[in-house]
Amino acid sequence: MTLRPAVFLDRDGTLMEEVHYCADPALVRLFPGTANALRRLTEHGYLCVIITNQSGIGRGLLTEAQYHAVQAELVRQLRTQEGENQELRNSGGEKKIGEPEGFQANSRGSSEATPPEPSQQASHPGGVADSQPCLIAASYFCPDAPSIPSSRRKPEPGMVLEAAHDLGIDLARSWFVGDKAADIACGTRAGTRTILVQTGYGTQTAAEPCQPAPNFIAKDIVAAVEVVLQNSDAIRP
Repeated sequence: MTLRPAVFLDRDGTLMEEVHYCADPALVRLFPGTANALRRLTEHGYLCVIITNQSGIGRGLLTEAQYHAVQAELVRQLRTQEGENQELRNSGGEKKIGEPEGFQANSRGSSEATPPEPSQQASHPGGVADSQPCLIAASYFCPDAPSIPSSRRKPEPGMVLEAAHDLGIDLARSWFVGDKAADIACGTRAGTRTILVQTGYGTQTAAEPCQPAPNFIAKDIVAAVEVVLQNSDAIRP
């Protein structure tokens, strides 16, 4: 099997505005330009994979069902942004771009993973067939509270290693983008290059000593994607 590069993405504060233990889909606000940025990654052969700590579940502050509801709203907003982008491209007479990998749920409970083959129709996270695949190839979350020893909770790289196994990812050609020191440490431990975005907690993180340090610092997810594409031929030794 040919391994593919991926961009691992923190969710809260990186793709959407930071909401403390977000349990309400009405509070989801996708950052402007996110869908187009992820589209550019998929066009260049990258899988986009969400890696998110959700300790609010373990702390009893939200349920797993609420997490999935928030995730579904994020996916919906990505589709909406992507639809608007497609209309803009079509109105300019540009050739339509093929569908990206879709989002598919599995039965493990702690992660949604394993996208369908490109020729297959993607599934909605709720299991309903959907004709508008999402730009996210897979999403992994860790519900463990910080007091519980966990190999999956960032900064530990467990979720990234799971994704690499599930999806056939070349970690040496991959990236991790996030707004917290735990994101940078997770990516470094997994063997990816790292980008700290200055959204969410990113400005605060950048102002403090961060070990390991990120390979790059970017204004937001749109700027982070530019960094990835400008350095796409570089491979970590």
